[in-house]
Amino acid sequence: MRPKAVFILDSSYPSVDVALPIDDKRRHIVVSNRRIEPPPGHSGLQLDEESNFTSILANLRSLRAAWAEMEGGTSIVIAAPSVRPEQLLLNSIYSLSLGRDIRFFDGLICQPMLHAWRRLLKATIVGSARCVLGGLRLRLMTALFDRRVRTFSGASTPEGRLFGLFTSSRSFSLPPDKVTFREDGKSLYGDHSCGWYLPAFSGRRQRYSVQTSRHRMRGVSLHVEEIDNSEVSSVFVDGRILDYPYFLGKARHRFKYPVSRRLGIKTADRGICLLAYTSGYYHWLLEGIPRVLDLLDDGFDFDEYPLILPPLAPFQRQTLEVLGIDPDRQVITVDIGEWCHVDHCVLPTANFPFGARELEDPSGQPDRALLLRIRDRLMERLVSTDSVDTQAPRKLYISRAKARTRKFNAETESAVTSILGLAGFERVCLEDLTWPAQVHLLAKAEFIVGLHGAGLANILFANAKALLEFHNPLEARPYFAVMARELDIRYTYIIGSLVGDSPTFDNIAIDLDVVERMVERLAEINLERQ
Repeated sequence: MRPKAVFILDSSYPSVDVALPIDDKRRHIVVSNRRIEPPPGHSGLQLDEESNFTSILANLRSLRAAWAEMEGGTSIVIAAPSVRPEQLLLNSIYSLSLGRDIRFFDGLICQPMLHAWRRLLKATIVGSARCVLGGLRLRLMTALFDRRVRTFSGASTPEGRLFGLFTSSRSFSLPPDKVTFREDGKSLYGDHSCGWYLPAFSGRRQRYSVQTSRHRMRGVSLHVEEIDNSEVSSVFVDGRILDYPYFLGKARHRFKYPVSRRLGIKTADRGICLLAYTSGYYHWLLEGIPRVLDLLDDGFDFDEYPLILPPLAPFQRQTLEVLGIDPDRQVITVDIGEWCHVDHCVLPTANFPFGARELEDPSGQPDRALLLRIRDRLMERLVSTDSVDTQAPRKLYISRAKARTRKFNAETESAVTSILGLAGFERVCLEDLTWPAQVHLLAKAEFIVGLHGAGLANILFANAKALLEFHNPLEARPYFAVMARELDIRYTYIIGSLVGDSPTFDNIAIDLDVVERMVERLAEINLERQ
């Protein structure tokens, strides 16, 4: 007797990075109102956007028809912490309409729906309140916040007059860049699901190219705040906040940006705003550097129009110097809590497909042309890779043992290093190397293994045959899978587990037997390509 199908009720926005284990012996149907790709061997069902009660009823009919046709038996609701209460409530209603074998997956464990009754009750209360009273609640929050910040020191200054809780009603927009959509992307899953459904991977098959712009504005105030432990920059013109490229698309109805700091004031006659998507190595390399290249190609004089950036990390200083830009003379930095007033400001747009409505998250979607452009332009200014030591290791294990977050526990790190060492991999911590040294090291690598982290962005410089990436189950992100696809690097992954509780994910473990099998697979790939 064929086992009954499993329906997975996926989240729409924001996308979730969890990894859901699945049994490939059973058919799984991924249900979503966004365009997704199910794991190989499984199916998908795309619902309509729930814009009103009629669309919800139509979705219920479609679901019940598919449940009967595909002999559904179990439904799983993706209930990771980042899923919006409204979405969780709606997916629970959908599941209840199908059958009684309902499970909630919180990112780590799958449990019967009844065991998650507190979460469901909270989602019911909060989700219903948002639907009915969401607008009133937002207006009340804004009024209370605005009243409170008027008492802050400096509230009567030009910066202080911008203090407040900004929403979409207090914003202005710029037109999205032209996006070219291509359907020729390969699956990030490869040929096999490896026993996992990865929501963040499932929306990345499509490929996009973007025609970027350089917008010119007058009388601009730039500011950086820390919101939910993240640096968020803003652009103000005439007392309104720019919602591009920060809060466009499906997130606009939840647009809330508190402004309440005034720790330093800078001014400039002219400047180029690069505050967004430039913090951290991955964002700098793939989302910041392309904009700098655009500006160089446009012929901007950075003495006349200095770059406005967050405080520079060593790798940023080194890459700017490689591009012929003096970080001490041609850069203005704006830190958390600081303001920078610019009379004539240029805003280069990032290479993100904001205009693609079907894409739930426009970040992390570089196409091949963009990647090769970055690589070629940077490499041509470095010492030729032909001069690199020919004895440089062809097999690299990029370790995160010295990283502050997202790393193996000590026991797993030792075991993984041993397994890879026996297979000829050399362990390296990129923190020990300058940026040019990292580039030269990766340029000769043919096989790369590493735990998910910004250091893997250096595959950009490698003419590699294969990449094996380790993920923790709460951060199964597709960024390097996309890069590998675009660079023709064979990609595979292993989902690890978390040992105990750690907000910084420094407790990741991995199945060592699976590591050994994957390393054997890398050896087979080597033989195939010889």
